[in-house]
Amino acid sequence: MVQKVFMGWDRSLLESAAAWLATRFQTHELGDGIDCRGALIVVPGRRFGRELMAELVGIGEKTEFWVSPGRVATPGELCGALLLESTQTAPSLVRAMAWGIALRKLRAEEFEGLHRRRPLDDAIGEWVRLGAMLDSTAGELARELILPGEVPQRCRALEQTGDSKRWEIIERCRHTYESLLSERRLTDSNLANLAKLRAADCEITPTVREIVLVGLAELDAASRAAIKRSRAVVSALVFGPESENRWLDEDGCVRRDISRERISIPRSMVEIADDTKASADRAIGRIAAWSEQHRGLTPRDVSVCAPEPSWARDLALAARGVDGLRFHDASGEEIGRASVVKLLVAAGEHLREGTLESLAAIVKRPEVERWIVRRRQPSQNWVAKVDAAAILNPGAPASSLQEDLQQVADAVEELLGPLCAEDRAERETDLILDEIIGFVDRALGGEDQSDREAEALEAIADSIAQVRIAAGMIGAMPAWRWIELLLESIRAARIAAASSRDEIEVLGWLEAAVDRAPFVVVVGFNEGAIPLGRVEDPLLPDRVRAELGMATGGSRAERDAFLLEGLIRSREHKAKTRAGVWFICAKRDNEGNPLKPSRMLFRCEDGEAIDRIERMTSGIPEAARFLAKKHGGAENEDRMPGVGFPVAPLHEIALPSAVRATAFKEYIRSPYVFFLKHVARLVEVDEPDAESDSGTMGTLLHRILKDFGSGEAKSERREAAIAEWVLSQFERAIAELPLQKSSGVRDIQLEVARRRLRTFARVQASHASDGWEIHATEWEAPKPIEIQAPSGTILLKARLDRVDRREKEWLVLDYKTGDTAKEPGKVHLKSKKWIDLQLPLYVYLLRASGLAPNGARAGYFLLPKKSDDGRVEFADWNKDQYAEAEALAAEIVERVLRKRFEQGDDPFEEGAIARLCGVTLLEADPEEVEE
Repeated sequence: MVQKVFMGWDRSLLESAAAWLATRFQTHELGDGIDCRGALIVVPGRRFGRELMAELVGIGEKTEFWVSPGRVATPGELCGALLLESTQTAPSLVRAMAWGIALRKLRAEEFEGLHRRRPLDDAIGEWVRLGAMLDSTAGELARELILPGEVPQRCRALEQTGDSKRWEIIERCRHTYESLLSERRLTDSNLANLAKLRAADCEITPTVREIVLVGLAELDAASRAAIKRSRAVVSALVFGPESENRWLDEDGCVRRDISRERISIPRSMVEIADDTKASADRAIGRIAAWSEQHRGLTPRDVSVCAPEPSWARDLALAARGVDGLRFHDASGEEIGRASVVKLLVAAGEHLREGTLESLAAIVKRPEVERWIVRRRQPSQNWVAKVDAAAILNPGAPASSLQEDLQQVADAVEELLGPLCAEDRAERETDLILDEIIGFVDRALGGEDQSDREAEALEAIADSIAQVRIAAGMIGAMPAWRWIELLLESIRAARIAAASSRDEIEVLGWLEAAVDRAPFVVVVGFNEGAIPLGRVEDPLLPDRVRAELGMATGGSRAERDAFLLEGLIRSREHKAKTRAGVWFICAKRDNEGNPLKPSRMLFRCEDGEAIDRIERMTSGIPEAARFLAKKHGGAENEDRMPGVGFPVAPLHEIALPSAVRATAFKEYIRSPYVFFLKHVARLVEVDEPDAESDSGTMGTLLHRILKDFGSGEAKSERREAAIAEWVLSQFERAIAELPLQKSSGVRDIQLEVARRRLRTFARVQASHASDGWEIHATEWEAPKPIEIQAPSGTILLKARLDRVDRREKEWLVLDYKTGDTAKEPGKVHLKSKKWIDLQLPLYVYLLRASGLAPNGARAGYFLLPKKSDDGRVEFADWNKDQYAEAEALAAEIVERVLRKRFEQGDDPFEEGAIARLCGVTLLEADPEEVEE
């Protein structure tokens, strides 16, 4: 039986628990001491455990007692700590590999019962990703003492939906999976624990005399069963007074069968921000106000709860310019930011592609650049020359470089070493893994690494060690596939940077709820963050989890409500001295998408709930309650000099000898933006988005459509045959893409791309039936085409998506994969004046090159998000309009040659270039700009 001990709210849980442990395990046998060696102390998280032991040692120092901390475990480690695994357990990557191989062994029809698309057999990264998902699901079931094959008989809902067969397939996979582990003398700890706990003669050898559960809001069934069989004395330290007992079960965890109707969130503690960026600014303002109000406040007295990593980044940006304010993200940063990981990504891509583009990418890595300079001492501007070669020769092999640059490719091949060998797919796995280690070692050159890079190297080394264990499951693969596997294995890892005492900790919700800091700011107090909301699991949706007795979105909401009440009430006890809590709810994210307020805000009186709804839906933003002073803020505006925009001395900058057809639109709208991009050649570099890869999808679609138009399939007129061809090419291309973090956004983008390809098949079949034949894709003029002006000429460059022919008629088409369908006339003309010259200049190129001497028609091949809007949209322009467009192009060339680069009235830019144009407060709506 578990003895519940109520800690109250007058102190933090950490302080109360440490004081209780010091009293409970006090001993005088070997002098005054605190002896926890016979106890297993189970804590909510590792950070809490470290701080609890530090607090206990601090008590010992004050009382001059010696301290033996004992064993500390998290809830996920509790069952294994009591059952004492007798065999070697498989690490996470090995489990994922074994599940992936078990899935790969399924027949095609069986696999389709689990997943819509079967990866290529050698796409090991995808198989491991699928295996990790199945490992997570099977592990969660095992911790609830359920095997996959038992799910249908325990859940009637599956019979109604017809999902029972999926679990039968998973159960067969489980047998294959366990057999693969057994061959390597490994076990799955979760499944092994389940088997032990089910054994009728299972008796747990006492390894501890006492178990202390510190502030645990939930426990899985396996842990509860292991505790009962352990015969240890069990105490549950509850964060709250005894009046909270009605919300708790017999083990001191939050009950799932009742709901807390009221949470004590005063109106004065809630602030509504317009978006997540504003939320970060308001959090900093609240912290600044506390520091003014409470003299001597230190960063360790404050913590910030940021339920998602993106909030931590917003906080760091908002803190710039604020004296004495720094944040430390306790969750760490994504490992993909480490240079050594980026190096492996570039190496894997070059080993796979071997093109000038992949060579240009890898030589830009600083480690590789240093290697090349040391080994070859290449000619001046060699990086730019390799870049130019890649742009001018897309898809060309790296070996096609001119002689003076070939030494660059040779140096890269030397750096990669045996990984480039022709027989690399046939060599032993251990040898290839050793070669990957050797490549990284050569690239780093034995130089000392930062803490972040050292931790990333440790993660890679650990993954390599795990791959060695299970390599026999996979068989021979090329070197780039092994690199892909290593990158997949660390995809979700984070690098924890060391914190200092002058930084405010940014914590996740479960950590922040029991943190000791007296002042807490909760940003992102929105649905889907606090509480997490519905459990989005395709195999175990909420309704199935409820029938199986597992945690659901509803039960986690009750857990969070219990923790939230403790967070607030514990600060209320100290409010008259030094404590406080602040909640910030955002209406929208930084992209303008609406966010729901946390349901916890509405567990209050009806009148207050109505008031909160009105605040969230009001069109007038709430004024910030507190603001922090920043360098260069509004208080200094009267002293800021009235300077204009800096313009480079034009006589020192060479004018472009060639201009792309798409650049004329930029000059029409803002000659200064044209100057920055095409004369000064400024390029804005952004960090890659971890969630979205819409640019990659657009490039991929264009590539598939190019291949369609240049192959035998281009003469096909049947919609079904066209759809089959482009979709099969798409699935093959997706399997070869570089690894990215799995997300809902990416899945949606893939499905939208497939829909656009189906739309292409329908429109192409209709277009071909009208007599149009594809003449060329990605067409470029075979000879230089000039635009003449009084002061000289400039070459016109363009690559036309597609040129069609019908008897003596010619047609130039531009693929458009934007979300909405747009007519060429509305994009190119505004109030009967040209604002874009792209299609008219394409027609000019066809005529001037001699391909269509009598001119051509022009239009868009529209592939929007909405399938019904897909069509070929012709531009309805006459000869006089085309002549006007060509005359305007000549006029722009003349102005460029005369160095006329006024700022213009409509820069339409964002980011750093927008700052140079003074566009900093309002962003143009791209939909409005194009009309």
